[in-house]
This record gives sequence, structure tokens and C-alpha cells, in this order.
Amino acid sequence: MLRNFNALASGKIVKILAALFFLEMSVFVIASRDKPKILVLHSYTPAYSWSYDINQGIMRTLDDEAVQSSYHFMATKDANASQKRRAQKIAHRRIADFAPDIILAVDDNASALVAKHYVGDAAIDIIFAGINGSVQPYGYEGAANVTGIYERKPVGALVELINIINRYDGEPSAAVFVSDKSVSAKRDADYMASADWGDSVVYRGHIAADNFADWQNIIRDLPAGIDFLLVGAYRHLKLSADSEQLARPADIARWTVENANNIVIGLNVFNSQDGVPVSVGVSPYEQGEVAAKMALAVIDSGRPAGEFEYAHPTQYFISMNAPAIRSSDRYQDMPALLEAFARSTSNYFQRL
Repeated sequence: MLRNFNALASGKIVKILAALFFLEMSVFVIASRDKPKILVLHSYTPAYSWSYDINQGIMRTLDDEAVQSSYHFMATKDANASQKRRAQKIAHRRIADFAPDIILAVDDNASALVAKHYVGDAAIDIIFAGINGSVQPYGYEGAANVTGIYERKPVGALVELINIINRYDGEPSAAVFVSDKSVSAKRDADYMASADWGDSVVYRGHIAADNFADWQNIIRDLPAGIDFLLVGAYRHLKLSADSEQLARPADIARWTVENANNIVIGLNVFNSQDGVPVSVGVSPYEQGEVAAKMALAVIDSGRPAGEFEYAHPTQYFISMNAPAIRSSDRYQDMPALLEAFARSTSNYFQRL
């Protein structure tokens, strides 16, 4: 009799637990269905430091919010045309499956390959981040469902850094930008040429190298009077005109620091990770946070993205590479303030 009672009780408990589980799952599904959906569409991979840090800014803004967010990485940094087409198709399928209310498109390839195809779609808003050129090629200008934050080289911060390093005393410093021939570098160069450098820095323009061998010749042949060599976009440099192999960023940085007759400054935080002594770059966290906050503003207001103004970056980071600084007398008098800034933001690198 007792055995039958226990069996009956156990059966009822199992049924009750199953019912509770089903009820909980039903509530979860209904709640998830009601949450606005944000698809974060990255051009590159989570291992790329720039993308990783932007993602940190996005996640810490969205994680506690009543939204359903999903992340997709297209891995198109060094992809060829065929690989980009495949990444494009996969991303479109991801959008069809997830059915987002907002696409948060990070860096140019996400917009160029995918997000631009949803311009004018009343069911989807687009928030861009990390675009360092014009948004006109993507059809974003004037679009009712698009807003975002540009990526622009922080010329004002760069001028301040140059003045600190050179201890500005009324004599202007001369600076030149040397890069590869990537589209991104051209966009940066165009922006820097139009920027206000003030009275303390004379910007001598941009020189684009065909390959690493050409880069070396350009650095050796820079005219006298150039105080600062600005570098940033060199990851698309092949070893030589006869080679298809890309030069290692760390090798480019090390050779440049060892052979340039100028103080070398990177234009991205990760340049110091490669081996550039000191760099100043746009804050990737700000890119992520601002874009995510824009997405939340669109959701909370019920207004289309196009009614929100585009944003421009206001924050920047300093990064430093300790071995590179010790490698030359030019960098021995770096102010302790710069090191403190780099250390406090985890951008002080101890190895080449």
C-alpha cells in the first residue's frame, strides 16, 4: 500500500514539475517575443582588438536592457571577393532568421555588404558605427531609418600629444601621414587633410606606399624638417611588388621605429600593440556605447532612426609600448602623464 502511495505521489510531483517547467518556458518565449531585437553585425572577428573593444561598449550598454540582442561576426578583414560574397549571404540569412528591429552595423564592410540593402525598410532601423569615410556610398544620407556614429581620427588629441612630446614653445612641428593604399587609409587621409591643425602643427599631407619595400624607401627618403611620422594603416602592405604575402604588422612597426629619423606616432590604439612607441586613437568603447544608446533611444521613443542626428567621437585613448620607447633616445622624455593614461586604460604594452 505504502509503495503504491509513494509511486502515485512521485507521479504527481513529476507532472507538477513538468507543468511548471512548461509554464516557465511559455512565459520566457512570450517575453522574448515581445522584446525588441537588435542584431549587432560586425565586419570583422571578436579576436580583432578594435572589434572586441567596440563589442564591450555595446554589451555593457545593452546587457541590462529589455532587449533581445544577438551578435554576428562577418570576418571580412582580409577576405577576398569570394569570401566577402559568402559572408554577405550568411549575414543576410542571419537577418532573415532573427528578424531584427535594429541592425547595429559595425565598421564599413557591415554597411557596404549588408546593412545598405535595408535602407528605406520600414521594419528595420540601421545604426552604424566605425565608419571613417562618407556614408553616401551606402545610401545613408537622408535615409529615414538610419543614424550612427562616425569614426574620425582625433586630430585635436593628436595635436595635443605632439605639443606635449615636443614641448611646444611657439615653433610649429611638421607631421606627415604614411600608410598603405587601402580605402580606409584614403578616407583617413581625406579627413586629416580637411581638419584644423591649429598653429602648432603643420600637416604635410599623406604618402601611400605600394608595399613594405616601398614603405621602407618612403621612410628613408622623407624630406628634412619632418618632426613626426604618423602611421596607422599598414596592415595591407605586401612584402614587395613581387610578393603576395602580407608583411607582419609587428615587423613594419619595428622597422619603422628603428629606421625613421622622426618621432613615430600611431593613429590607432592597437598600433602600440604592434610596436609603435606611442599612439592616440578613437575610443572603441565610445563607438560601441554611443551606437547602442542610439538603438535604445530609437526603441524607447518609437521614432525612426533617421530622426536622430549623426554623432562624432569625443573620446580617445593613449597607448604605449615600453620596449619601443626604450629603443630610442627620442622617446626617453615621454611625460609620466601619458604612461599613467595608457596604464589606466590597459593600453600599456610590455613586449614587442
